Amino acid sequence: MRARAALATALVVALAGCGGGSSEPAKAPAGQNAPAPAARTPANCMTKAGLESVEQPAKGTWTASHPDGYEVRVKRYGSPAAANHAVETAPGLAEQANFFAVFAPAEDQLNRSSLAVARCLRSF
Repeated sequence: MRARAALATALVVALAGCGGGSSEPAKAPAGQNAPAPAARTPANCMTKAGLESVEQPAKGTWTASHPDGYEVRVKRYGSPAAANHAVETAPGLAEQANFFAVFAPAEDQLNRSSLAVARCLRSF
């Protein structure tokens, strides 16, 4: 009998602490209405890396131009292993970021835009 009373008391205390089920939506405290950070999409990461004219010519593929005149490409693969295989066999520079592979020509060696895009996508 004592265990039932303790259980009932614990249940009442727990329900009282949950706010009672108000139908009003919860409001954020003042000053916390900051916009959410931009998603770590390939297009956003390419823009953040300083690339221009970002396009998605096909599903799972993004291209962008570097101001120096070359192109950087991001491709999404079905698995991290497939992306890694594509990076290992790629000519030029290539970086893996989870399901994504980032490709750039050797001219990107100094700018490392491909590395910047991959680092951004790794936190995706």
